[in-house]
Amino acid sequence: MQMLDIPKIKAVLKEASQWDMDYPIFGSHSHAHLFRPPLPMEELEAWEELMELRLPEDYRTYLTCLGNGGAGPAYGIASFCCPLDDSLREPVVFSDDHAKRFEELSCKWFKYSHENEDQLYTTYCEQTPEERRMNYSAWDEARYRFIENTVGHFLFESGQLYIADQGCSQDIYLLLSGSHRGFCHGNSTEYDYSYPF
Repeated sequence: MQMLDIPKIKAVLKEASQWDMDYPIFGSHSHAHLFRPPLPMEELEAWEELMELRLPEDYRTYLTCLGNGGAGPAYGIASFCCPLDDSLREPVVFSDDHAKRFEELSCKWFKYSHENEDQLYTTYCEQTPEERRMNYSAWDEARYRFIENTVGHFLFESGQLYIADQGCSQDIYLLLSGSHRGFCHGNSTEYDYSYPF
């Protein structure tokens, strides 16, 4: 496995900081081609032991040898704040062995995001006695929670670590398990899953 070329990365960023002084590159104003101070290795190892999870090597190197966030794509790499989130241990659906599950979830996400909510609420009201009926706002919130818990959680959280914001609801996640462990992917709650799988 090829490791990060730290001297080269530092040299490229030094050069970028000299010609990108007005920050015309999208998002570069937020990190100015600089890294935050590195994360101490002992802190990262304590988190990994507590979470019973080891981060991919390139990301560990980035955090402990270059910086805990800063220079990177778009608005830069987010700081790693040692999140105690059980969903990070869960299997990721962006993996060869979960292709069928991914297809099922993405089809459901597409269906839910293209439903006519006003029509659904009208049907709900027709089928629910008035004394048990939620107002539109409460119904919409309950519907959103249901979609998040049954579909969104697996597409946007399970086994994925948020590492960067690309703007316009586009985020970059690092896959922590499965066949593509260590790869990054762009993900968005506004992604159009209508494309063929």
